[in-house]
Amino acid sequence: MFGSLKKKLKEAIGRVSGKFAKEDKPKEEITEELKSEEIALSEESEKKEEPELIVHELSEDLKGEEEITTETLELQSNSMHGKNKVFPNAMAAQPKEKRSLFKRIVEKELTEEDINKFLPDLQKALLANDVAFEVAEQICEDMKSSLLRKSVSRRNIESAVRNSLKEAVLHAMKQDSMDLLKLVKDAERPFVILFLGHNGTGKTTTLAKVANYLKKNKLSSVLVAADTFRAASIEQLQEHADRLGIRMIKQQYGADPAAVLFDGKKYAEARNIKAVLCDSAGRSHSNVNLMDELKKIVRVNKPDLKVLILDSLTGNDIYDQAKLFNDAVGIDAIILTKADVYDKGGAALSASHTIKKPIIFLGTGQSYDDLLPFDAEKIAEQLVGA
Repeated sequence: MFGSLKKKLKEAIGRVSGKFAKEDKPKEEITEELKSEEIALSEESEKKEEPELIVHELSEDLKGEEEITTETLELQSNSMHGKNKVFPNAMAAQPKEKRSLFKRIVEKELTEEDINKFLPDLQKALLANDVAFEVAEQICEDMKSSLLRKSVSRRNIESAVRNSLKEAVLHAMKQDSMDLLKLVKDAERPFVILFLGHNGTGKTTTLAKVANYLKKNKLSSVLVAADTFRAASIEQLQEHADRLGIRMIKQQYGADPAAVLFDGKKYAEARNIKAVLCDSAGRSHSNVNLMDELKKIVRVNKPDLKVLILDSLTGNDIYDQAKLFNDAVGIDAIILTKADVYDKGGAALSASHTIKKPIIFLGTGQSYDDLLPFDAEKIAEQLVGA
């Protein structure tokens, strides 16, 4: 799941260390910088009548080194805290001025120019994997804000970028959490959930998976066949109801969907059933008549939760679907189907960000148990982790 996006992000981050590795200073430049610092610090110490500083000792130690790297300097810097003993002449306790010099050599304060060296690569990786442009742009802006003027070890720049990307990805996906089981359990009357979405998204099968999820957690439900438009839709939902051992409310094809759901609510109220799961006709967000019908279902029955079912494989059109359905009836939550065969991952990053509503489940297969609670932190770690 999300293999392509993970691979592209890893490649983009991997190029970061290569870009900055070229910036390690040669031995001669470091030695000259140390000598200049020694003179400056000696003059400063005379003014303060402090003991003679020992910056020159590092310069002497560096003379015997064939190659000076930031790793060597970091080890020397660690010796100031009693962690290592790299150079024989180094003292265990170093003045603050000398520590400051070490910091400037072994660490780098990231500038906007530095950050712009790798952000385009990351943005291209995101866009190539179905991440909406505005979401990719937001992720890059968040990264720039967190990294700009941040002082990081030259050896760990790649790690710093990875951590920043993880936080930005998490911010893009994370919305207010929703505990469906608690909502249903705590409701004083039957909790009505309306499932809606485009044609072919797996809406009816997803409804059955949610019914199974509630049943496994000892919460009763009734199914409502309010898709009275598509041929065989009632029979399809009836097959799921029979397999799960759950009652289904239905009328004839062509009946008013709002009236069918109204009957389902009354049935649940009379029998103290905890949840009413209502199927609706798949419809294009551009079909005015069917969208008006959906608005009527919502207006008459006032469902507690309107869940938009989105097909992960839809690609960039998924963002238009989410926005237009939300504009029409006000979506409360999202379920992404076919996540098991969706390699790019962009929908998971962008769908909820588009309408600022949480993804509550991922559909990962055809069986009733193939419904995975959505965990934004786990997915961010999966995408960006080493």
